[in-house]
Amino acid sequence: MEVDERELEEDDEDDADYEEEEEADYEEPNGWRAAETRMNQRYDAWSNENRVFQEEARSRHEEFIRRDDEAKNRHAKYIRRDDDARIRQEVYLRSHKELMDALARWNAGGQRGPPPS
Repeated sequence: MEVDERELEEDDEDDADYEEEEEADYEEPNGWRAAETRMNQRYDAWSNENRVFQEEARSRHEEFIRRDDEAKNRHAKYIRRDDDARIRQEVYLRSHKELMDALARWNAGGQRGPPPS
């Protein structure tokens, strides 16, 4: 992950501004209240950003799960189709073998032509 130099500089400037504000607040009478208020506001802003990020992550995760379930369902459908085709092929081959065996018995008996229906 690349770190943008501008973002680092902005973060440093924000930190410096915060420290200056904090020092100024403590020099005033009851300045700690302003510092505490500002700290709470920053925490609330961070908390809101974090909540939005978590909601987006949850949404992406739910979308991933939904797509994964769809893929599993498609795969199961293809497996069922393959199983059905294999069963049909087995039935066809069994019927063909029975027919060929009946024809061989007919021909072995000395008769010519197709067996009677």
